Amino acid sequence: MSQQTVAYRNLFENQHVHVYLDGPVLTASCGGHRFVLSYTLENQVIRIGSPEAEMPKVVVLTAMEHLFGHFNDVGSIELHHDFKSVLIGSMEYFREGSRLVCYKHEFMQNPYLWHHRGRYSVRPESWVEGPHGSHPERPRVGDGELYRRYMPKIAKTISFQTLSPEKHLDVFYEWHHQDRVAKFWELDKTKDELKAYINSLREDPRTDPVLLSFDDVPAGYLEFYWVSEDRLAPYYDWCEAYDRGIHLLIGNEDCLGTENTMAVLESLTHFTFLDEARCRRLMGEPRADNKRMLRYVESLGYWQSHYEFDFPHKRAALLEATRQKFFSQETWT
Repeated sequence: MSQQTVAYRNLFENQHVHVYLDGPVLTASCGGHRFVLSYTLENQVIRIGSPEAEMPKVVVLTAMEHLFGHFNDVGSIELHHDFKSVLIGSMEYFREGSRLVCYKHEFMQNPYLWHHRGRYSVRPESWVEGPHGSHPERPRVGDGELYRRYMPKIAKTISFQTLSPEKHLDVFYEWHHQDRVAKFWELDKTKDELKAYINSLREDPRTDPVLLSFDDVPAGYLEFYWVSEDRLAPYYDWCEAYDRGIHLLIGNEDCLGTENTMAVLESLTHFTFLDEARCRRLMGEPRADNKRMLRYVESLGYWQSHYEFDFPHKRAALLEATRQKFFSQETWT
């Protein structure tokens, strides 16, 4: 893997961090300051020595993100105890012994680096009646940018933001009027109709329409929904109150391809589990004849295809990704 400076931006604190690796030395710059870390790699474990100077938490965690991404087979990072004072608020992701130890599967569950809230936000439950019984009242994901993560395998930053009819209608219209998209989505409608469609989703607490971008260039559309309020709920008997569902469209043809699609699937699954700590599964129900999407999903160890079933409007395949399998994966995009 060639060495280059990688630019990261932490959504929660809106901090820019630039990271460069040169042998056993990692250099990070943030806020006009430069920080240097020395590390060793042995038996799939990275050990980081005592810092030369105190550094912000965002720099320490971004450096760890970069090392986990660069050395994809590394399962844990050990830090000198001198880092403890700057890791306040994130120590639940570290285990204390002779050193501070962080395992990759636990590190990737920390919303601080990638999610706009920067932490899990577990609201008190307030239940309301829905079409299939009672369910928790749903908070909105919010406006603006929601998720942002640099993906080392494709050397691109994937980000999500709430879909806006004022900002994104033109590209949304363009995508839905591609033949390959219209075949599956059947939304090749007028701009006024698509604007009404977006607004209806934004007003519905069941759904969250999201714009997908690669390096801040619009790439596709994601539609997250809560399954227990959706027509999907009766079609599998293990549905739980915090199950979420997803519809995916990669509209920008420059962003198609196996590696890009794998990165998108990983990102949308990651966002789902960071966004709600009580969510244990993400469901999909693409058309059963969407063979390309099914091949992508079935090649990922954390997604499972269960069976086909009949919606009133289509024959669908039931897909499931669980929190347990997702965060247990050994390699990441």
